[in-house]
Amino acid sequence: MTGVCYVRVLLSFVFFGCLTGCPFDDDSSSSANQHAQVARVDIQQSGQLLTQVGESKQLSAIAFDAKGQPVNSTVSWTSSSANVATIGSDGKVVSAAANGSTQITATAAGIKSAPIVVVAMQLAPNATVVADAQIIGEPVPFDPNAEFGVGYRYSVKVTGIAVPQPGTIFMSKEQKPIIGRV
Repeated sequence: MTGVCYVRVLLSFVFFGCLTGCPFDDDSSSSANQHAQVARVDIQQSGQLLTQVGESKQLSAIAFDAKGQPVNSTVSWTSSSANVATIGSDGKVVSAAANGSTQITATAAGIKSAPIVVVAMQLAPNATVVADAQIIGEPVPFDPNAEFGVGYRYSVKVTGIAVPQPGTIFMSKEQKPIIGRV
């Protein structure tokens, strides 16, 4: 009979345990997961170029736990030089000056992101600025054996602009690393 009583006690314990928060429940969407500690914060965009006073760009950040899983957390934003660009609580960065640079960071639960650089600059009159969507493919080097650096020459296919004249400054305003003189 002791064996039967032992089984009843064990079953009662398991049943009671499940009623009070079953330890066997592996629901990763539980509220405990939503309150996980922030281990890292990443700004989703890289450096930004603002070419007019008052121009704005929307930034976003994601907080991650120690396992690299996204967690819900309120993000606050900071600009190292508000006289160049300000950033609102919604992540919208706005140029406040014609020329300069600032570092933008995002913070969640006391954890700060790596900064991104926002450059505000008034373009030269002969500059042509294109969006990433206008750049077709990747830059192609004139000499594949040439060392990358100052003076490196490459060809870029673009759409939606007139053929630039020699001497024109040409650059991408978004993420593709295109800048130089035609």
